[in-house]
Amino acid sequence: MACPREAETWIAEKRDAIADPEFRAIYPQRDAAFDWPADDARLPALADRTLRWMAQRARASPNDARSAPDATIARLAATFAGARSAAWDRLAEIARAAAAGSR
Repeated sequence: MACPREAETWIAEKRDAIADPEFRAIYPQRDAAFDWPADDARLPALADRTLRWMAQRARASPNDARSAPDATIARLAATFAGARSAAWDRLAEIARAAAAGSR
């Protein structure tokens, strides 16, 4: 597993994202959503905004060598940080459903 390389890539991507005003607007919303209930009516709009930002970012850098995060590392980070949230789980479900619908 290439954890130092993964961390280096993740840090570079995060710095790049922070330079984007839309990301800076979405980030605190997603943070606030941590405590929302899973059926909160604001979640679909937040998921849509996030997915639109991600799609626009991918279109802007089609040749970018961004790598998909290692699922094991992502799970470890979420578990270690205690980042369990019903709303965040629901956001992930909405994103998966949107991705499945676009195939």
